[in-house]
Amino acid sequence: MAEVRPGGKRADGRGQYAVLSIFLEEDDSLGALNLYATRPAAFSEDSMTALTVLATHSAIAMARAAALEQSQHLQAALNSNRTIGIAIGILMNQHLITQCQAFDTLRLASQHSHRKLIDIATEVVETGELNLPSRAAPTR
Repeated sequence: MAEVRPGGKRADGRGQYAVLSIFLEEDDSLGALNLYATRPAAFSEDSMTALTVLATHSAIAMARAAALEQSQHLQAALNSNRTIGIAIGILMNQHLITQCQAFDTLRLASQHSHRKLIDIATEVVETGELNLPSRAAPTR
């Protein structure tokens, strides 16, 4: 099969004679499936039906994959938020500081150590301690 290039020209220089396209749009998602042929009237009514079925099944599979990915991101965010909240509570109790001050302490420790905030929070939850550079120490 010849490679199709933009502009309707094949690698061997001959043009396309038939194109069958379907566009699917749902919410913010847009998809397209295109078939090209080198002879006129290459696509029958059955071809159009088959393309519609194939495109619909593809769209369902892509939507499910996107939903699964979003679910995994939300679960990770929920777990991160919970760990950060626990770390904030530990710092509030240890240093007698406010919630905002405890979060700022985590944030500054993250920035100064060039580590992710969730990694700093996990360390606080696991060890009960936060080793701070002098400039990131909490204020009372």
